[in-house]
Amino acid sequence: VYFLISRRTKCMSTSVDYPAFPHNNKLCVVKCLKVYGERPANHRSDPLGPLLIAIRKTFRPVSAATLARWVRWSMSEAGIDLSVYGAHS
Repeated sequence: VYFLISRRTKCMSTSVDYPAFPHNNKLCVVKCLKVYGERPANHRSDPLGPLLIAIRKTFRPVSAATLARWVRWSMSEAGIDLSVYGAHS
């Protein structure tokens, strides 16, 4: 899977490339993104639009603050000390 990054900062690269991991679908980023992309397909106005959209009726792109909150919650659920590591670590 190849992502072209349209809005980037000085220190970011213009693209990201993820190789497939066919040995284990549960660890394969490509498989995960394909499944995610198929599920909300009927709610996307632009198939090349934002990767993450809300699952509620507005189906708008997810904000950076929401994504950071999701990452912090996931880290907390995984037992990671949030006083040491944050969403941007």
